[in-house]
Amino acid sequence: MSDNQQDMFGAKIEATTQQVLDAIDGLEAADMRKIYAPRLVEFYEVHSHILNKVAGITGDDNHKLAAALVAAIGNYFGGIPFYLPHNDKMERFMRDVRIYKAFNGSNVNELSKQFKVSHQTVYTAIAKQRDLRQKKLF
Repeated sequence: MSDNQQDMFGAKIEATTQQVLDAIDGLEAADMRKIYAPRLVEFYEVHSHILNKVAGITGDDNHKLAAALVAAIGNYFGGIPFYLPHNDKMERFMRDVRIYKAFNGSNVNELSKQFKVSHQTVYTAIAKQRDLRQKKLF
């Protein structure tokens, strides 16, 4: 990943992650709302909340880390349309990975009970994960 990206017209975007962080240093979220795109501010607020709730990071460290994450996302994905799946699709994918890793060849009943899904869902999850991991021959 590069700090420098090109916009859709080929113009080089010169701001590095550090330059973006320097520019927002000392800004409050309310100030950021006035300056930056609403989606970036939402990303900042989500990251800040998760850093606080999951890692217990608060204050200036929280602000710097949340801002650094958003700056990295903005520098990397800025100007690029992309799809971010809804949480239920991500949770399903992560569940399928856990099923695949827990599968030992003969524990479909246990996995079905553990993950509260049908046998068919267990088999489907295993097949999808196996396909993702299988090297393509052609």
